[in-house]
Amino acid sequence: MTETRIEPGPKESPKAETGIIGPGITLVRAPNASAMTHTGTNTYLLGEARLIVLDPGPADPRHLAALLAAIGGRPVEAVVVGHAHADHAGLASTLARAVGAPVLAHGGGHGVGQGGAGHGGAEPEEGDWLRGLGLAAGPRRFAGAAIAPDVALAEGSLIAAEGGAWQVLHTPGHAPDHICLLRDGVLLSGDHVMAWSSSVIAPPPDGDMGAFMAGLARLARLPLRRALPGHGPAHDDPAALVARLIAHRRAREEAILAALDRLGTPADGEAVTRAVYPRLAPGLEPMARLTCLAHLAELARCGRVSVAPEGPAADPDGTAPTPLATARFLRA
Repeated sequence: MTETRIEPGPKESPKAETGIIGPGITLVRAPNASAMTHTGTNTYLLGEARLIVLDPGPADPRHLAALLAAIGGRPVEAVVVGHAHADHAGLASTLARAVGAPVLAHGGGHGVGQGGAGHGGAEPEEGDWLRGLGLAAGPRRFAGAAIAPDVALAEGSLIAAEGGAWQVLHTPGHAPDHICLLRDGVLLSGDHVMAWSSSVIAPPPDGDMGAFMAGLARLARLPLRRALPGHGPAHDDPAALVARLIAHRRAREEAILAALDRLGTPADGEAVTRAVYPRLAPGLEPMARLTCLAHLAELARCGRVSVAPEGPAADPDGTAPTPLATARFLRA
């Protein structure tokens, strides 16, 4: 899922491709194009004689048929879920059964591993840190695909494949269980890094802006030569792309702070969103509001904004946390 269009750089391919896009890498694009998924979800077949499937895509029989045709009877050693959003993971269990392969996914993410083999027990709830700010995260907004992975992946896990193992990078932010795969400077970047748009980063418990930015900073330090995203085209200058994404988010922070200055009184996420995005298309407003809330929560964590007290009518004893969705913010 995505938020705001990022202008293409000089090394961005003009469109997503279908077919062989590199040595031992085949792209099969799902037929789920939309404003949030661009040309559709990118499913990658890694290998030639023996395959790893990354991001099986939405539960669409047309995509299942296209994947089985591209696999062509070759053995599939694993179906890897990059994160549990339905446009990436909806087909995982069905495809895994069809090809007789195990499902691999991060062990601590929402919608993944609940009761499944390899789940390492209870994980801290996303957004626990909000309580220290007097805020309550609220319910999950994005239901993950119902997946019980056969193998739970973690930071640094290695997925054996033809040509060498792919290293798992745990990159939460867009989703708690989001992972990228890295090998020889090629980054399978999922929804963390995309050339056509910035990702939707919802507030906790679905996402975390601070974690997302930390992931971008980490990727900026790696010697990357190509990024293959979950939606949209490949990019052959990942360092420049990551720098653009970081600059975009920092500019959005400054726009939010400027909006709070203009508003002059404590404002909730809806008011801030209207001030930051005055000409936003109506269909994109809900996602923009979530991203503004994610930024506001992170700015509060960093001490750059404050949470206005609710007052005795809303909280008579002064102890109840304020729901993030209705909290009002002001410059610190």
